[in-house]
Amino acid sequence: MMAESFNTVRSTPPARDVKQPKTQPHTEAPVHRPGRTARVLVVEDDGEMREMIAHMLELEGYDVERSPDILHMLEFFMDSSGAPQNFDLVISDIRMPGISGIEALEGMRYCDCHVPPFVFITAFGDASTHERAAELGAAATLDKPFEMQDLLEMVASLTAKGFQENQQAGHASNKKAGNGEA
Repeated sequence: MMAESFNTVRSTPPARDVKQPKTQPHTEAPVHRPGRTARVLVVEDDGEMREMIAHMLELEGYDVERSPDILHMLEFFMDSSGAPQNFDLVISDIRMPGISGIEALEGMRYCDCHVPPFVFITAFGDASTHERAAELGAAATLDKPFEMQDLLEMVASLTAKGFQENQQAGHASNKKAGNGEA
């Protein structure tokens, strides 16, 4: 009887079942990036999930932007002057109202902008969804619920790899320009 009255009085739906880390949050220092912090865009229509992921990333030292859907996400790729904005990583839900995360990644292949690695999160992760995401070049697809520590480690790995690749590309262009720097 008590449980029935609780269920009828509850005004907000229960939060999605997201596993919390079994241990304390990642305690190692964030990846050091001379002059800047890795920029991560979190695209998730569930506000609680979006805030939880963003908060955990901010605790790790990342510069995090939040978007409730793909249309708002696309606005983040351009600043007010129309100049492209670069992100080191996008973490996106797949199923959202309007445009899906998969459709967004597919469409971004045709834009004249930097397309960062995508990590998809989904509550509907069947084999074909994982396959399609991989075909489009997604770095990973995690099924909900997932361990937050797994996501944090993946973000650290992907942002460090991207930073190393950018540095190597910069060194190569310096050598071509005759700067002699290695």
